[in-house]
Amino acid sequence: MCRQWLADEIKEIFTESSGTYGSPKISILLVPRGWRISVNSVAKLMAELGLVAGLPGAETG
Repeated sequence: MCRQWLADEIKEIFTESSGTYGSPKISILLVPRGWRISVNSVAKLMAELGLVAGLPGAETG
């Protein structure tokens, strides 16, 4: 249950950043939301969720 809440928070922050924030920035932004989690744990969860940060305005494909 707690893991799902954390995943939802990470997805929300990632979406608000238009997919530009990686695990270091997201782990910092989780602190004011009441989460204390390492960068590596955020990176692992992001990988499980299929979230990969990209450059703003970068063209893909």
